[in-house]
Amino acid sequence: PEAEFALGYMYEQGKGVNRDYRQARHYYTAAAQQGHTTAENNLGSLYEHGQGVRKDFRQAADWYRQAADRGEVVAQCNLASLYFRGKGIRRDYVQAATWFRAAAERGYPPAQENLASMYYTGTGVKQDFTEAANWVRKAAVLGYTRAQVDLGYLYEQGKGVPLDHVAAYMWYKIAAAGGERRAVAQLKSLSSVMTEAQIRQATIAAAELNIHTPNTSSASGSASVGTSWLPPR
Repeated sequence: PEAEFALGYMYEQGKGVNRDYRQARHYYTAAAQQGHTTAENNLGSLYEHGQGVRKDFRQAADWYRQAADRGEVVAQCNLASLYFRGKGIRRDYVQAATWFRAAAERGYPPAQENLASMYYTGTGVKQDFTEAANWVRKAAVLGYTRAQVDLGYLYEQGKGVPLDHVAAYMWYKIAAAGGERRAVAQLKSLSSVMTEAQIRQATIAAAELNIHTPNTSSASGSASVGTSWLPPR
């Protein structure tokens, strides 16, 4: 199935050929029918977004589930998002949290961030700011800018972590350097209540961490991400 998958990926991404989602669907289907988990996930993404096929969330959920059951972390996160949004399957926050956790425990930053969000709001799990901070920190350290903003916010508010404006500013600074727009506004707001010495300390700390933005597809870098993130808090 590797050859079929490779062709599907080339057509989906337009690498070496003209982008053609119908051809991508054809080859992904051929690979998926042979048990290729990333092809199953990517086929689910085509159905979720209506690319080369009629948009069909139920079909998306079916393909995501097949890949998720076999351990494809992006598919686990994509399936969790469908459960969270009630698209193609009945809305079930407990199932959403379960699948986000499955991917999060294997080190997938978007899933770690989403699980943190569920702990923060008490959705599908018991509200627990400490757990929210633990999971969002894992994603932040791996370079996920959305999580870096949220970890900064937790430090700014003292929720799940000690109140610490220097740490908050540091994480906002790192997120802003990674292109996260929310962080820019947070930096401006927070700087108004900090001393110049604190800002300098946070800026130096941010530079020393030297965190890089991760690839949030699969380990192979070729799994398609569905709408697998929750709205910013």
